[in-house]
Amino acid sequence: MHEWSLMQAVVEALLEFAGRNGFSRISRVVVEVNEVSQLEEDILREAYSVLTENTIAEGSTLVIEKVPARFTCNSCGYTFSLEEARRALERLGEYAIPDEEGTLDMPTHYIPAVIHGFLRCPRCGSRDIWADMTSSLRVKAVEGER
Repeated sequence: MHEWSLMQAVVEALLEFAGRNGFSRISRVVVEVNEVSQLEEDILREAYSVLTENTIAEGSTLVIEKVPARFTCNSCGYTFSLEEARRALERLGEYAIPDEEGTLDMPTHYIPAVIHGFLRCPRCGSRDIWADMTSSLRVKAVEGER
């Protein structure tokens, strides 16, 4: 469960941040999730809830904001969304990786940056694509009491 290890890193960073900044309680955390990473919100929420038990973040609100990936063709200048790129991504099925439950995950779930190797511009077919996407999971805001 990729989501658990990512959320563990987030919680550890939150607690370290709170300690350095004199927080006595964390009440709300906003994270951004890049749509290319295909992270499951339910698993992220479960991991957050369990990993914050008996900490100053226990019971805090986790807000998950999806960040759309945007791609621009360096050849023709066309800008497109992940939805437009889905046809090219369907080929990823042959590269699927089975997880612990036997479900098949796309390589972009583990390493979103590999999407470049599979994309073609929907307009001109070029593989020279620039991706405007954040990291898989990023803390955007932390609220709490000091």
